[in-house]
Amino acid sequence: MRLVVWVAAFVAAGYVGRATIIDGTALSLVWPAAGVAALWLATGGRRTRAGDVAALACAAFVVNATTGASPSLALVFVAANLLQVGLFLTFAHRWLPEVWAFGGARPLATLEQLGRLVAAALLGCAAAALLGSLGLHLVTGSGTLLTLLAWWGRNTAGLVAVALVGLLAGPSLSAAARSGGARAVLRVAARGLRPQDAGRVVEALLLTATTFGVYVAVFTSGVGPALAFLVLVPTFWAGIRFAPLAVILHSLACATTAIWLTLLGEGPFLAFHDVTARALVAQLCVLMTLVAGLSLAFSHAQVRAVVAELTEARDHLERLFAAAPQGIAVLSRDGLLISLNPALCDLLGRSEQDLVGRAVASFSADERDHSLADHLARAADDPAAAAETTWHLRDGQGLVRTVSLTSTRLRSGGGDSDEVLLVNVVDVTEREHLQEQLSHLAHHDPLTGLPNRRWFEQELERQLAAARREDRAGALLLLDLDHFKEVNDTLGHAAGDDLLVALGRVLERRARRTDAVARLGGDEFAVLLPGTEIAGAEEVARSIAAAVREHTRTLGGVHERVTVSIGGVPLDGDDPDALLRAADRALYAAKRAGRDQHVVATAVA
Repeated sequence: MRLVVWVAAFVAAGYVGRATIIDGTALSLVWPAAGVAALWLATGGRRTRAGDVAALACAAFVVNATTGASPSLALVFVAANLLQVGLFLTFAHRWLPEVWAFGGARPLATLEQLGRLVAAALLGCAAAALLGSLGLHLVTGSGTLLTLLAWWGRNTAGLVAVALVGLLAGPSLSAAARSGGARAVLRVAARGLRPQDAGRVVEALLLTATTFGVYVAVFTSGVGPALAFLVLVPTFWAGIRFAPLAVILHSLACATTAIWLTLLGEGPFLAFHDVTARALVAQLCVLMTLVAGLSLAFSHAQVRAVVAELTEARDHLERLFAAAPQGIAVLSRDGLLISLNPALCDLLGRSEQDLVGRAVASFSADERDHSLADHLARAADDPAAAAETTWHLRDGQGLVRTVSLTSTRLRSGGGDSDEVLLVNVVDVTEREHLQEQLSHLAHHDPLTGLPNRRWFEQELERQLAAARREDRAGALLLLDLDHFKEVNDTLGHAAGDDLLVALGRVLERRARRTDAVARLGGDEFAVLLPGTEIAGAEEVARSIAAAVREHTRTLGGVHERVTVSIGGVPLDGDDPDALLRAADRALYAAKRAGRDQHVVATAVA
């Protein structure tokens, strides 16, 4: 069935072409069979290629032999047709592998592809024109350079015109044929030709009327040559406003009209008295009309596609901007809000209308804080990197919030004056609080809230270094509760924990601002006394012991038995561990002395 359809199409196109033979020559004005042959062999496969080539040769011979060509001349035309389509397909497969019928699945869609298609047609038809003209000269003794050029022009125009229709409509029609047969093909064709809206219908009718008027004026008036340029007006109109397939159909209608009127002896091409020259110019006009119209259509289709992509990308960015969970703002170089997203409006507690035009610095929690100005200056001065900083702002409820700012300089227009700053604003208040809590837990006892052993050892090392450097006094006291185990054993660990917390408060109240109190673990505490001599350390130890007795006495019961033993040493040497061991020895000396005692050594043993 496929072979029958293509043979019928080629024969019909061949008879149409032979019907345009110029009087007194064997040269047709148009040769649409060239395009039919190209599509025929392009859409076949390796299994059908031999049969297609044989059928094409037979059809070409029959068309030429039955329309006046001698058998020998018909054979020349067959050879020229086969050479032409073979070279064209060779180049097309190499230059257009992404296009349908040449190895790909997409229709012809770009100016570059159109240029390659025309180049392939020109090369294939040039070879055919050389072979055909040579054969024509050998068989009939006729043929000139103009004959060769006219042959080249008419075959190129016919090949390009028909091939363009097939390459534009072929992918959708072939897909419809595979899926739904002839009815599906008709539905797809009707949908492709149907105007998109009423306005486009009116414009198509106006284009048709204008085209008719222009061609009547150019081809039937006595001043046709002077007005010949007007035929480009409807071609440009169609190319700018309509889809490529509609444009090529319009161009074919224009070309058909021009050729028909020329054959009737009308039009500007009659200015050329040599019929071959007349044919050549007519063919060039046809080819130029096709290429010009489709070039405009492809250009505008690409522009529309780019605009659609940019519009879609802009809409997508706007949706992302509006839906972003963190705040985003666009600032001028002097820090004025140009636009901001809903998340930032919520953070600032104001509407976008109230915020646009305001200086972002007006939300600073501290007027003396210049970190925002420094941050924006860094972002404006270095477009290659994103500036980052942490800033404190005051929201609409007057609360101070900590935000992380990441700013990048963008160019919204063509000059430096159009540059803006894109600022990402992330509320890190909760994160900062969490980090503070984690840092506190890392260095503090979770029960009493006092610094822990880790922090105390670091502080002890620092105070030792300061005492050596400044040659100043200092003392370390270690405290251990007496009879604390009885509280846990009789009243439970909850009561013991409450007692530890209370005693921690007692120690804090007795400490100076420069002193350091820590819980080292269990019921063991430490007090660091910078700048305190031994006598002063003994006085502090005595005061602490008395305060503990006073506190536990108010509790009564088993709590009343809880006292504290204290061991102390001066801040001496450069080994914190040795100092702690010495203080521990003094502590146990106080324990052995009967508890509720303090022993402060005068030197580190």
